[in-house]
Amino acid sequence: MQQIFIELYDYRPAWANCSEGARTHFAKKVVEAVKGLKSAGVDVVGYGMNGPQTDHRAPYDFFCVYRVPNVEVRLPLRIGC
Repeated sequence: MQQIFIELYDYRPAWANCSEGARTHFAKKVVEAVKGLKSAGVDVVGYGMNGPQTDHRAPYDFFCVYRVPNVEVRLPLRIGC
């Protein structure tokens, strides 16, 4: 059964200490990982920043919404700075 998966992200303290080059490298890894999601049957529905002024704001900085083909699908996107 198709599922909607919502992932919430925060800036980690280590992110503030990353160089611009390390952040760019991280972003490139994310782009490559997202390309692989499609082959697993995962669609990225949307993503964005969760601004401080958001009404009924969850305590996270970013979000991503995925449509996954079934509950068994996992998103092991664990790449750090």
